[in-house]
Amino acid sequence: MITTMINNHLSVIQEASSRGISPHKLENVIPDKRPCITLVTRAVNITADSWNKALSSTSLIHFINTTSLADEIVDNLLKPRYPLGEIEKIIKLPYIESIYKKLKKNLEKDYTSRHNLTFADWLLDVLSYISIYGFDRVGMKDLLQTVSSMSSCRETEAQYPDLCVEDRAKIIRLWSMPYLNIKNISVFKQYNIVKESLPFIDIYEEANEMLGPLVFNQIFPAFHQSLVISTNKEALLKSIRVLLNELDSNISTHYFKEIFGDNENIVLDSEIHKLSRNITEHSSKDVYSMIYGENSLAYEVLHSTKEFEPYQVNLLKRCVESGKKGFLRLILDDRARELYHDLDVNNLLFKEEFQKIVNLNTLNNKNLLTISSMKYREGNLDLLNPDIPLTFDEFCFLHGKKKINIDFYYTLAKSFNVEARLKISRELPDLSTVKDLYQTTEELFEALVALVSIKPVKQWINEEQIKLEDAKDFHYLKMLLVPHRFRKFQSSVKRGSDVDFILNEKELLSVADNLDEAKLLFVEQNEACRFVLNKIEVTPDFIQKYKGNIVNFYEKGLCNIFQKLHNSSSYDKKMLLNLNLITKAELSGKLSEIKFAEEDFELEIGLPVPSHVISEWVKNRTTSTKELNIQETFDYESTLRLGEYPVSTCLHWNSGSYSQCLLSNFDTNKKILLAKNRRGNIVARAIIRLTKGSNNFVLNKSIKEKKLRFKDVEAQPEQDTLQKVKPKEELVLFLERCYTSMNGKSALGMRKKFVKLAIEKSKALGAKLIIADGYAQEGILELQQYTKENYFIFVSYSKNGYQYLDSLSGQASESNEGKYMKAKVIFLKERNDQPQIDLTLQERRTS
Repeated sequence: MITTMINNHLSVIQEASSRGISPHKLENVIPDKRPCITLVTRAVNITADSWNKALSSTSLIHFINTTSLADEIVDNLLKPRYPLGEIEKIIKLPYIESIYKKLKKNLEKDYTSRHNLTFADWLLDVLSYISIYGFDRVGMKDLLQTVSSMSSCRETEAQYPDLCVEDRAKIIRLWSMPYLNIKNISVFKQYNIVKESLPFIDIYEEANEMLGPLVFNQIFPAFHQSLVISTNKEALLKSIRVLLNELDSNISTHYFKEIFGDNENIVLDSEIHKLSRNITEHSSKDVYSMIYGENSLAYEVLHSTKEFEPYQVNLLKRCVESGKKGFLRLILDDRARELYHDLDVNNLLFKEEFQKIVNLNTLNNKNLLTISSMKYREGNLDLLNPDIPLTFDEFCFLHGKKKINIDFYYTLAKSFNVEARLKISRELPDLSTVKDLYQTTEELFEALVALVSIKPVKQWINEEQIKLEDAKDFHYLKMLLVPHRFRKFQSSVKRGSDVDFILNEKELLSVADNLDEAKLLFVEQNEACRFVLNKIEVTPDFIQKYKGNIVNFYEKGLCNIFQKLHNSSSYDKKMLLNLNLITKAELSGKLSEIKFAEEDFELEIGLPVPSHVISEWVKNRTTSTKELNIQETFDYESTLRLGEYPVSTCLHWNSGSYSQCLLSNFDTNKKILLAKNRRGNIVARAIIRLTKGSNNFVLNKSIKEKKLRFKDVEAQPEQDTLQKVKPKEELVLFLERCYTSMNGKSALGMRKKFVKLAIEKSKALGAKLIIADGYAQEGILELQQYTKENYFIFVSYSKNGYQYLDSLSGQASESNEGKYMKAKVIFLKERNDQPQIDLTLQERRTS
């Protein structure tokens, strides 16, 4: 039996060899197909894949036996991923050799083996296309160019082979159609758009025939999009065919040009259906009057949308379809129409998520004005539940909030009406600041609901008489949520940092008799605190006396900044001594004493400064809006973090290229303007500088060795006897460049507030106001008469050695302080009639 099997196998090998099938190829021929080799009557050199196809069909075996085509062509006809039935049809075509040669010449320039689609695949696609469509619209040259374009599209390679033969031929036809304008479509979108069009190729050809290529090419994008988004394509196609086939060609062309005229407009199924039902009128009047009737609200709105952008028209059409008559009536109002027209395509109003959440019929002019200033940020709408409708006020409140606050708001909806839950939620801080009090958010929400069900948070705080210094909203809420944690130390809790300390240092509190003792233990044990205290060389009495301030300093992250600066290669011994003295003053609550030493005004600025000017300069002015709090400040943390918030700058304490200039902002003549949002985050800052200036060049006289420096708050009063400098020219207040994380109208509004506060400050000081030229942007100084001129500004003396002149030259050192610098700055013209300090008179008085 084994001998018989071997003989049979040898016989098959010999038979295959005589037909051009080598033993290696034979191994790859399916065993069941091998007996058919005897039906082959001549030797043909084709691949094993092709033999597998050929030996599966008597028609293909006959083709091999009788064809005069070269073996190479035969091989390419048989090996593609095509069904046998399709190959059997194609091999009967009379022009195969000619097509093969032309296609090979056309593709060989840029076709490589990396392609998923082989040359053989494209050969059969071209032959199939010709067998179905012939050359009625596409010549051979155009057909080959189309195939070349398709073969270079990666998306085609990935998906096209999975289509049936008929659809592959349709893809080639669509790709070549002028109305598709394939060259103007992104290469990443070409295949997908063509594939989207497959179900509609028949209607495209009908429309192209009836309307003419010129019109159809123009309206195609909107025509295509309307079919793609339709929820009932069969009914829509039926109505379109009515318009194409049952109307005079001029009338149908007029209708299609009107309704599909803009590439970005959507056309509703209902519009096509209504138009197809009204064709008996055979009118060439406005297409919307045919669809909706001249007396309808929809016609009144859509008839006058020619000045609107397509995305604005599209929303109105959706409102027509969904019966949003209230919103449509609103748009007929002149003011609302103007506001609507000014909204850009990225506005929240045009997002489907917004339209699901907020009923457009409830909007009014005020709401449109509000939404015009709201920024769309990717992901914000995803945090809201599209299945729970919100009033516009609710949406405005929740938009931009963190998910935990949004989820809690939805929790409140189970027990409170809209007004109540808005009031409750507006009094709450970012709930992520208190979530660590509980193991789960469910437990947190349960505790919060129990709390506010009794009375609002602010009422709790007032009635419990909780008063804390330097506290945030979350400090108060923590005390209300877990009162048992504070009961033992109730009378000792004075600051927000006390709240953090009690919650964070449970172990220390367990071994201490009171809060003061626990703080002292913390300061003595904490490595970061010890580093600071060792560097500033304080006594045990100092630590005992100011332990609360030291803990607060640590909890603000200031120990880390202090240590980083001490380890910085940019800081020399003098700067580190300054840092130590300033920090010692901060910890003892005496920063203002060393910053505003009265004799330092004259030494830094270069002229005697009256006491009423000093009093005004020390005072911090503030102004508030609904969204912002603008304040003048000189505090330790804000000054050290100048280059960190609101954006990173060259003064950053850790990474700034001019970090060595940072401490100069503690000089007597420098302060900061800060803008904080409702959450207390810094969103803008600018330095204001009190100095002197002149309209004319002032000769820089030589100055004796400078002895200006920060004081030691524990030193004896006889220190710091300093060199006086004669006054020059006029006292000026310089508002330097603004740094902000805000943009657009919000940033402009904030800068206006900075300028306004600077104007008020300069008037109170009796100083001339000069402003960095960056504030001359459109709209910032719209209420002020101003000029931009060159001016000489005095570079004041600094205790730090290096200072940063933000709106002047950048870094300045001791070598160029005490001199005048020329700069282009802004003067507000209204300042001309304001009283200013006359330095000439000052000189007379002092002499």
